[in-house]
Amino acid sequence: MTFLSKVLRFSVTGASVPLLSAFALGSSSGCYGDQCEQSEANVDAPGRLIDADTWESTPVDSNWLLYSGQHTWVFHPHVLDGRDIRQVNVFISPDEFPNKDKTDTEGRHQWTQAGGNLAQITVLKKDGGNAIYVWNNTCASYFVRIEVTAYPAS
Repeated sequence: MTFLSKVLRFSVTGASVPLLSAFALGSSSGCYGDQCEQSEANVDAPGRLIDADTWESTPVDSNWLLYSGQHTWVFHPHVLDGRDIRQVNVFISPDEFPNKDKTDTEGRHQWTQAGGNLAQITVLKKDGGNAIYVWNNTCASYFVRIEVTAYPAS
């Protein structure tokens, strides 16, 4: 047996144990107990228009909504009622005030656009208005704000 085949055999065998352990531990999705029970709530805040076709749930430099694991927020951008929704952007942050101190250079107060299981979006028409469901299908908690863009009024 050559040196290279011994190293490869050890690498594959040695790596398979931690890899299998990681898969075995990862299959539980990281949730335990009741930390990740599903919940849903309507957003009471009225939000505001950024421009004639774009509504935001909360200003980017204000406090954002708590976005717990397995929680669904239902947004009702009434100023866009009667119009079809073109796009929904969901932004998350580990910080409730991600833009409170814009001079912070140490990486705090960060935020990013959410995707995948962090922002599962459903738009439904209800009673002439739109209901936008944003579901955090993970067990991680963040803070959230959304921007909704409608097609221009005719």
